[in-house]
Amino acid sequence: MSNYMRRIEARLASLSQASELTMATKEWEFCGHVRDLGGADGNCELCEKSGVRYHFKISNAQTQHSLQVGSKCIERFELRVIDRNGKEVPASKKTSHLEGQKRGARVERILLILAELGMKVQSLKNLAQHYRKHSGFSPNQMVLAEWQLTKLDVSYALKDFTILLKRKDYQKQLKNMELWKLRKIWPALSGPQETIVRGWRKDGAWI
Repeated sequence: MSNYMRRIEARLASLSQASELTMATKEWEFCGHVRDLGGADGNCELCEKSGVRYHFKISNAQTQHSLQVGSKCIERFELRVIDRNGKEVPASKKTSHLEGQKRGARVERILLILAELGMKVQSLKNLAQHYRKHSGFSPNQMVLAEWQLTKLDVSYALKDFTILLKRKDYQKQLKNMELWKLRKIWPALSGPQETIVRGWRKDGAWI
């Protein structure tokens, strides 16, 4: 066993009933509590890796201890993952389940940001509720949100937002949007959306 693995074994064993790594990992599970830090600023409390954006809370029911870890450690050490129905997620679906948890955490962070904005601007108090209901913004709504968030110095990452483009009126908004506005919200477009917009616009909106 490498020194790296010995450190991890010692760390986990100190918080578990079992003293051997393989047995100790069987005591731990992830039950759905994940936090989006908004940037790769966190550390994994198990392997001590830096540059972690999402903190997954793993718990040991036998010792009542918990750790904030990255998703890679959950998979690497084959920790149990429990879904919201109390059932264990099979190994073949563990990665996709954890990715879904990350997406959910990003949405929750966005809703908190929009709620903060709504507290500062009364006319935007329902913005978070609208985003949750529709799972995104129209292009014009994204322009408004970006303007107000920047104006009021609310911390956010535009790339974490979702712009909706399935409706024809939303598509028309982007087709006819002033170039400076489109450039402002460009980071919020997904890769496929960028390709679509490049086909609509020949004015270098993505530059």
